[in-house]
This record gives sequence, C-alpha cells and structure tokens, in this order.
Amino acid sequence: MRGTHVTVYNATRSQGLAASYAQRLTSAGYTSVDAKNWSGYGIQSSTVLYNGSANKAAAEAVGKELGFPVMQTPNLQVNGVAVVVTG
Repeated sequence: MRGTHVTVYNATRSQGLAASYAQRLTSAGYTSVDAKNWSGYGIQSSTVLYNGSANKAAAEAVGKELGFPVMQTPNLQVNGVAVVVTG
C-alpha cells in the first residue's frame, strides 16, 4: 500500500500546504508522493479520494495516517490516491 502513488492537492491559497502533507506521507514510508494545486471543486474539508476498489485499502491507510475521511470518487482522474487539503 505504501507504494501506491499519492497526489496531495492544495485547495487553499496557503503556499506549501500540500508539500507539508506530502512530506508527512514520505516520512511515514510512502514512496511515490507528489504535491500539486487543486483546480477542482466540491471539496468542503480535507479528504482522501480514490476511484476504484483497487485503491480502497491504500486510501484508507492514507486517511488513517492523516486523520482525513476517505471517499470513493468514480470519475477521479488520478492514478492511485488523491488527498485534497482544505486547511
């Protein structure tokens, strides 16, 4: 699971927020983590997203690590797991 690709998105205007969470995951042993800016909509609070059952266990592990809820999003266009940080 820690080898699953995780993209951490910053959904705020605070620079470096996604990078700080990405570093937290890297420090916890995740080996494929990116940090980017979120351009989507509809996320009200920090959430871990995944698009299929193959990524469910990894998403739940990331959610537990960060203390964020996990939600399946079938139309999510990422490879692996996405973390949207709202604050």
